Amino acid sequence: MLADVHSPSSPLAYGRGASLDLNSISHRFGAALALDDVSLSIEPGEFVALLGPSGCGKTTLLRIIAGFVKPGEGDIRIAGTSVGPLGPDERGVGIVFQNYALFPHMTVERNVEYGLRARGQKRAVREARVEKMLRFVQMSAMAGRYPRQLSGGQQQRVALARALAVGPSILLLDEPFGALDKNLRLDMQVELKRMQREAGFTAIMVTHDQEEALGLADRIAVFNAGCLEQFGTPQEIYDRPATRFVSGFVGHTNLLPGKLSYSEGAAEIMIDAGARIVLPFARPCGRAGRVLLSIRPENLRISSDRSPNALVGTVQSVMPHGATIAYDMAMRDGTSLKVMQLRAAGSAAEPGQSVHLELADPALCPVYID
Repeated sequence: MLADVHSPSSPLAYGRGASLDLNSISHRFGAALALDDVSLSIEPGEFVALLGPSGCGKTTLLRIIAGFVKPGEGDIRIAGTSVGPLGPDERGVGIVFQNYALFPHMTVERNVEYGLRARGQKRAVREARVEKMLRFVQMSAMAGRYPRQLSGGQQQRVALARALAVGPSILLLDEPFGALDKNLRLDMQVELKRMQREAGFTAIMVTHDQEEALGLADRIAVFNAGCLEQFGTPQEIYDRPATRFVSGFVGHTNLLPGKLSYSEGAAEIMIDAGARIVLPFARPCGRAGRVLLSIRPENLRISSDRSPNALVGTVQSVMPHGATIAYDMAMRDGTSLKVMQLRAAGSAAEPGQSVHLELADPALCPVYID
């Protein structure tokens, strides 16, 4: 029988959500290194996104947390208890798989009820909980159908309801909204966040969707080739990317090569394209020499400044995006530059026009060693 984490007799007894500590997790598949010395500490009730490109190790880490994969090295603690010896059904976690993993011989209602029945819950409790979960995922009308009679998106919603029905201390989600259309995906994200806040469970979600991670998560762990590049709040990840990879992977950025030097408490970068950029002393990478300056497209604005050391771009294309306008520009040396501006009546630059640009906030321009 599955362990009931709500019972005081459970080895993982908790108040609401449980903490999760990953200590030096490494894992290989043959000669391929899937995870390289990953350590994370997640607080009770926190919503964490594991973000990164395909093959970076995030799903492997999720399966290790769930107990389906035993790590080659490292220790996992849930609510302070090492769970290495425990199987998936003893860890007090719920999981929503990318491939749904529904029982084909059970109806929607029975699939959602399965965990509650395994825990010995009374019939009245099971029925009330199943009804609530099906209402939450908008599947009440299909309670009597079998998985083969559902679309991929509908199966995904049933899988989410089944995982939430048992009130897990930690909910693991592997690309949970990938099969849903855009409008329903947004609705489900809002509802999942609301329920997570109300119930207080800890949520860990694997995704490659940056907007999803930035919008849902309290903190984001960015992975690349099995390594943890950065773990921080959405604001930290976006505004203060710790590495060149994070800067380029999360959102859009312009990476401009140049030479860094220091003088009179400020940092100065001579961009190869001819511009001189002055930044706060604390922001650059700390070593003079060849660097890459990262500038978000929205951190550039068209300026009336005609200084010879200003950023200058020639508009190549103009792409309206509702309230904003995206510009593709070429600098003096041919370097491509992306610029995002709020749309104002009559203010759009035209293709072929040469414009001067300034930084809206120099403090949001990290510098990396080239």
